Amino acid sequence: MNTSSSNVSASQELRAAATWRRLLGAVIDMLLPIGLTVLVIWMMSSAGTGEGASQWNAFDNFIDRYNADPFTLWTPLVTLVFLSFTWNLSFQLTWGRTPGKALLKVSLVNEIGGPPDKSTVVLHCVTRV
Repeated sequence: MNTSSSNVSASQELRAAATWRRLLGAVIDMLLPIGLTVLVIWMMSSAGTGEGASQWNAFDNFIDRYNADPFTLWTPLVTLVFLSFTWNLSFQLTWGRTPGKALLKVSLVNEIGGPPDKSTVVLHCVTRV
C-alpha cells in the first residue's frame, strides 16, 4: 500500500497515494535504467563499426543487427529488467523508498502504516518489473 506519509499515527487514516503520483514516481525511477539500457544498445550497435563510422548511425547499426539476428534484442531487454529490479530493490531495502517516491513524498508501508518487511518489499519489486 502506498501512502503519502510513512509515519502514520493511530489517529490518522491510511490512504493510497494518487495514481498520478505513483506513475510519475515510477517514471522518475525508470530514467536511470532506461538511460543505461540505451547506452548498452549504443555500445552493441557501435561495436565493430570501425573508426570511420558515424555515431549517428548507431541506431541503424542496431536495427541491422536485429534484422540479422532477432535475439540481439534480448540483451537490452534483460539489461532493462535487471537494472529496474535491482535499482528499485536496493533503494527500497536501504532507504525505504526509491528516489522517485522520495521526490513525490510517497512510500511503501504495511497495513498499520509501518515499514514493510523484506519479503513484502521483494514481492513489490518483482511485480513492479
